[in-house]
Amino acid sequence: MRSPGASVSDERDRLVDVLWRGRPQRMYFQDGPYFDVDGPGTQVLARYPGGRPAVVVAPYGAGRVAVSGPHPEAPGDLYRDYGLPDESEAGLALGEDLLRTLTGEAAPGAAPAPSP
Repeated sequence: MRSPGASVSDERDRLVDVLWRGRPQRMYFQDGPYFDVDGPGTQVLARYPGGRPAVVVAPYGAGRVAVSGPHPEAPGDLYRDYGLPDESEAGLALGEDLLRTLTGEAAPGAAPAPSP
């Protein structure tokens, strides 16, 4: 990701820090983008340390789209293959939150969290 203030400047596999709904998280990352979006109905679920959107759900055509720079779906063996601490369980929970946000489904027993 090449942008002013980016915490990553190469294409190596790594963990990046994000604020997911205002809470610090570490996620698997490999040369992912940030998103320059705004507009009615756009939800920014996570931001990189410099404040740029990392994970977004937004209206698109007649539906909605979810996009993510980091990889919440990354399995544990991917972390191990690159010598990274395994954050796969936390990542899967974030991925589930992303999909629930996309579909408008609240987590069981939880009120939807506000977008940061």
